[in-house]
Amino acid sequence: MPLETEGFWVMAKISAHGKIVFQFLASNGTLVAYCEDKVTLYRSPYLGGWKIRGKIKADRTVEQAAGNTRRIYCEKGQTWRLNVKRMPSVRTLEKWASEGVCETVTGEIVEPDGIGRDGAPSWLRALCMI
Repeated sequence: MPLETEGFWVMAKISAHGKIVFQFLASNGTLVAYCEDKVTLYRSPYLGGWKIRGKIKADRTVEQAAGNTRRIYCEKGQTWRLNVKRMPSVRTLEKWASEGVCETVTGEIVEPDGIGRDGAPSWLRALCMI
């Protein structure tokens, strides 16, 4: 569960948490980052920046948490989720929706409701916009 401060989600500067050790696209369409200091952050096109998601348990390393996530997505056949490095802007999503072509989450050009050769859906599909 995300940390809250007086009812507002905590904004996070990614640089305050060290390097990103591992990041992936979660099933809910948010980009999740595990940082060196064990803080997990998330973002979507609608948030305007990174938010604190939580912290990895003290008895686990970032590598263990990342390994667990890798294993789960590999078992599901969704390894493309592990290759997502950026999140498109709302303006870009709107442009793709109106133009009839869209990138998949791994950068391939497809129709807005399409799926790439690697099984990755279009961003519009991944974010449940279509």
